Amino acid sequence: MNVQYDRLVPALKTLLRDDVLDVNDCFVALHHKYKGRRRIILPEPRRVYDIFRGVVVSDHTDTIEIDSPGNQTILYYIGQIPWEELG
Repeated sequence: MNVQYDRLVPALKTLLRDDVLDVNDCFVALHHKYKGRRRIILPEPRRVYDIFRGVVVSDHTDTIEIDSPGNQTILYYIGQIPWEELG
């Protein structure tokens, strides 16, 4: 998957005011300082696996919704090969 940053840019302008986001073909990493809701839109539907919690967030989605108390780091795996098969 080629991440289409131009599609992400409008949403990121508000998201990144106090947040740090890194996205590539396999991972979405987000650290957010303040409480609130975040939405990350992927270029295509993917299976989303929460690495820290060890759970599948969604089997097939192009939108990741995050509602957090703040001061939290989130790491999702969105690669083509299921996370469970990588170990």
